[in-house]
Amino acid sequence: MSEPPDRHPDETRAEAVDEPDELLDDEPTQALLIAAALRHLESGSAVFARHGRVAIPVSAPGDVRLTAAGTPVLIYASEGDERRVPSVTWRATFAGWVAAADGTHPTNEQLVPPTVIEERDRADADRDPDASAETTVDPAIGPEAGRAIGDVPDPDPDEDVDTPEELFVELVALEQLPTRDWVSTNELVPKQQRGARYFMPREPRLVRLPP
Repeated sequence: MSEPPDRHPDETRAEAVDEPDELLDDEPTQALLIAAALRHLESGSAVFARHGRVAIPVSAPGDVRLTAAGTPVLIYASEGDERRVPSVTWRATFAGWVAAADGTHPTNEQLVPPTVIEERDRADADRDPDASAETTVDPAIGPEAGRAIGDVPDPDPDEDVDTPEELFVELVALEQLPTRDWVSTNELVPKQQRGARYFMPREPRLVRLPP
């Protein structure tokens, strides 16, 4: 089976998938619910059209590492969808995830929506230089140690590493739903778990797949 366009192997990828839809032996009963800014979804749809895959950033792992390739993805379009009742208005298929590398895709930035890259570049340009680490050499260590105050120690290779807080969820079959197929986010979680009048997904979450 041929590889999808612009796909690069990387050890940080949780799932290596050629055809995600073929990996689920049975009909799925769960879906991964995520939130993404509407502008990133619209920008990402053009990426998917070109490359057959798109990488949407999420700031918290949630249930991502529990999600099998081929699982349906339900998407609440935030920051632009001003509907009174929050609803799933986009869908896709889960193809895997990769850990972000300083906010960037570690192997293929072409899969990232241009709006995400533009906003990241603006944030980097606006960042206060005084917020960077102090570069004074620690006198207790000495200049030969090559470590500055404020540097982050090298990670212990034997230490367990949790799922990174920033990652990209890679999707195929991204599409906007017709209005008749929109689903209120309240219908996807029990009432006692909504936390407010309307459920707003703050991190990726596995939910029951609606009929």
